[in-house]
Amino acid sequence: MLEVKSLDFPPRYEGITPEIFGSCNDFLLVYCRPHLYLWNPSSGTHNMFELYYHIDTDNILMCGLGYDSSSDDYKAVFVSHLVSPPGSPNSGYSFESIFISHYSFRTNTWKDIDYSDFPYNFYFDTQGVTLNGAPHWVLRREEYDMEAYSKSVTVVLVYFDPAKEDFYELPLPCMLDKDSKFELGVLGGCLSLTYDPNGSHFETWVMKKYGVEESWEKLFVIPHFEECLGPLCFTKNNDVLMEGMCFTKNNDVLMEVNRKKIVIYNLLNNSYKRTVISNIESDDSYYSRGFELGVYVESGSSIR
Repeated sequence: MLEVKSLDFPPRYEGITPEIFGSCNDFLLVYCRPHLYLWNPSSGTHNMFELYYHIDTDNILMCGLGYDSSSDDYKAVFVSHLVSPPGSPNSGYSFESIFISHYSFRTNTWKDIDYSDFPYNFYFDTQGVTLNGAPHWVLRREEYDMEAYSKSVTVVLVYFDPAKEDFYELPLPCMLDKDSKFELGVLGGCLSLTYDPNGSHFETWVMKKYGVEESWEKLFVIPHFEECLGPLCFTKNNDVLMEGMCFTKNNDVLMEVNRKKIVIYNLLNNSYKRTVISNIESDDSYYSRGFELGVYVESGSSIR
């Protein structure tokens, strides 16, 4: 049976709310000002480290947690920007400098990544979805035609390889409308994309063979409603549907809704089966971001 548990985060600072910056395997990357933590909620073990001085937590564009199996090392990656102050030469732009850095938990060191050729722009600050030890994001690649003085924007699926310490692209389904906003996730051990193609419904696609464009398959469709959906995992007989098990229309899906609540959605009759968590966010204003969410596999592993 699915059960909601309240977990106590190790440090307790009055008035400071922890933020989830990434998740991988059985660990969460948590920021609790002024420190970052690699935390296993099951065992309670955690490792604290200082945030790099280049990273402004108020201006993080993307972040994630990955695992390099070749060196048995967890790595946290951050992309942040420096906002142009009023009156500066670049004050008409959204930002003037990008910083890309990653942290190795095995060596306890920070390393900068050359961002001079980083061709991507961002929808908003976003936590990476981790699969095969690599955090993934949906970003926008901007390309300029100097002769025509024009710019084109393409939506791309980008991941950070923690072993090679660099960014790479994966193909999106060729038939998708690349102007749509995508919710990225992992379902049954496969990358998933959920989006609203024309305002009439939500579609969820999965990449059944990692890295193969032709393996993208439309998995299910949910009739449109006001709120934005993000699938988290399948359930079967109230258990999480693990990789290798077959999906059927009798499965339920655990979904987050607008960062405000988590529900179980029944695919057979297209209805909410029940609400698991609701009313988490006390600030109901228009600009409220809602709750922070991280998905991890429960185990008692300790930090190496």
